[in-house]
Amino acid sequence: MREVKLPLSQRGHARLLCEQQVYPLVEKATLVQLIACGPAIEVLWALTCGLGPLAAKEKRVQIFIYGAEDFPEIPASLRSGLEARLSILSSLHLRGLLEVFATSQHPPHSNKLLSSARPISLFSDLSDSVAVSWEKSLPFRGNGDVAVDFKWSFGDPQKEVERAEKELNRVKSTQPQPSWREGFTRFIGTIPPAGPEFAEDFDSVDQPLSGVQRFAHQEQAIQKWFENERHGIFKMCTGSGKTITSLAAVAERSKKAHSLGGKQLPVVVSVPTRVLADQWCKEITRFGFSSPLKAYNATQSWLPRLRAMLKSQNPGRCNFVVTTYKTFGDVRFVETLKELAREGFQALWIADEMHNLASSNMLKKIEALGEYFVERIGLSATPEIEDNKHATNRLFVYFQRGSTTTVGLYELLDGIRDKVLCEYDYYPFPQYLKAENSERFMNILRRLEAQEREGKIDIDLYRQKREILRTSGVQVQAFSSILQGLLQKSNERISHTLIYCPPGYSKSAVDALESDDEEDEVEEQRLLTDIIKLLAGQNITVASILGETPQGQREQILREFKTGEIQMLCAVSCLDEGVDVPGIKTAIVLYSVDRAKQFIQRRGRILRRDPSNPSKVADIHDVIILPQGSHLPPSRREELLKREIKRYGDFAQFARNKDDADKMLRLALATASET
Repeated sequence: MREVKLPLSQRGHARLLCEQQVYPLVEKATLVQLIACGPAIEVLWALTCGLGPLAAKEKRVQIFIYGAEDFPEIPASLRSGLEARLSILSSLHLRGLLEVFATSQHPPHSNKLLSSARPISLFSDLSDSVAVSWEKSLPFRGNGDVAVDFKWSFGDPQKEVERAEKELNRVKSTQPQPSWREGFTRFIGTIPPAGPEFAEDFDSVDQPLSGVQRFAHQEQAIQKWFENERHGIFKMCTGSGKTITSLAAVAERSKKAHSLGGKQLPVVVSVPTRVLADQWCKEITRFGFSSPLKAYNATQSWLPRLRAMLKSQNPGRCNFVVTTYKTFGDVRFVETLKELAREGFQALWIADEMHNLASSNMLKKIEALGEYFVERIGLSATPEIEDNKHATNRLFVYFQRGSTTTVGLYELLDGIRDKVLCEYDYYPFPQYLKAENSERFMNILRRLEAQEREGKIDIDLYRQKREILRTSGVQVQAFSSILQGLLQKSNERISHTLIYCPPGYSKSAVDALESDDEEDEVEEQRLLTDIIKLLAGQNITVASILGETPQGQREQILREFKTGEIQMLCAVSCLDEGVDVPGIKTAIVLYSVDRAKQFIQRRGRILRRDPSNPSKVADIHDVIILPQGSHLPPSRREELLKREIKRYGDFAQFARNKDDADKMLRLALATASET
């Protein structure tokens, strides 16, 4: 303890003071003793301030309450904030590390430290102790500042601290006041425990994030969600604020439940990737809610806590569980939810990028959980499942309570018109397949059209088509031409440029593939490597994010991309859905599958507004791979290819340079239709 340099007293922001002064004491202590006087429950808030590191430590904690009577009823206005903080003590209680001592007596007046009636935290190692005396009313009332005094068992304050320790030993040896202790123990048992990753929250209650602009389309979606008995799909273009809309809906629901004395439902958020899960966790806490349970890392970090987190339905507080669809579909996760449903518990579900639920296996699972998820929000810019009306109908029935109309509808043109999304210039860049691949490609288009007329779907044909595009080998050449054009055109240093590449795999993933497939996957990785080498040759700083990129590394890359230290970022499908990539000015799309979903997701990612650059206009360079030449008649080729490039034409029509973009697409179509 003597190694920690402490002032006699200090006042400042709770977070900063705790991190600089209290956390080092927690780390060095072998025993933590928390002392308070009087029946007021507010003292417990101050007692837990600064104990965040204990959530991951195996250290004994003792609580001493003087003047104890019956354990008080917790006012609803205080309960949520108090529970959020006492989750630390709940965790210690479950691990058998918490002891509680209560006495109806008051500390002797001769003991100056204890008789001050201020909450005290006493941190002791094998030889010394440090007492932290807290100003009673802070920060429980929502003020960010705290005032504390420090005393230690050496030097001038030695006798005062030693007398306090002697008094605590006396309380241990006397007959305790059982009513307060038992009531407190029961109360602690109802609180979901903090996990090892607990991030200490220095605010008192859940409060919606201040200063976040809510647009008219978001308010309208929330209103219609309530009108539809808190069921609905928010079909909003990427970048238009689906996350904020759903969290605002939860906050409104929470506020209404609290005012009417209703129960507070826990919230389950499901997402397709860990990248997006991390982003949701940040947004939940940034919005003012308590830290969520991250049910997507190692199973032992979340499974023991899942039931307790979801069983808590207390006024004034929403518990959040964030998970990926992989974990959501895990039998242990599903069975836990089914057990809770049988016990009468319910929850609110936010399904982000809900189109990921379209498989028959997942649809069966969610329909079996209908009684548990009594309230539902589905989020997606593309909730309809292409070529699968049956799956689309099942998803809409489930999330909309049978209604076929989305409660929140906001399209790309709406976003640009309302300045929710930025304007853009669009530059199609046609590249052409070799003769043998062109012939195969046109035959596949012809067969797909025939099947669509008959109402049939051949997934294998779609795969063959994507494989031709993916392995065409034209992307590096196209990128080189686009890059040279950018370098010649720009008078400034190129930065904030996102490059969408074909799927790539790490060496470990390649090694795990069957030998028949290995050559193709190595080629995919080589393409990404060629792009990076080409940029390095121009002295351009570049990084890549793949699905398996570790979280810490990924966050560092995105930070450096935002600041411009990394000028260009190569990405694959892991950044397609939901993830906010800050500050994109230019996008180069080297590869897109023929599914509208990916096209729309990427488009919205690029058009997100940048608060630091209100006048942002995005430049989008889109490589369009087309066949050239076929045995089919020219008119037939043009007919098939018009269908193929329709999506690019739809995007061109909203661009600032619409006329030039249309001209480039018409020229590409004419060239591809030539013999």
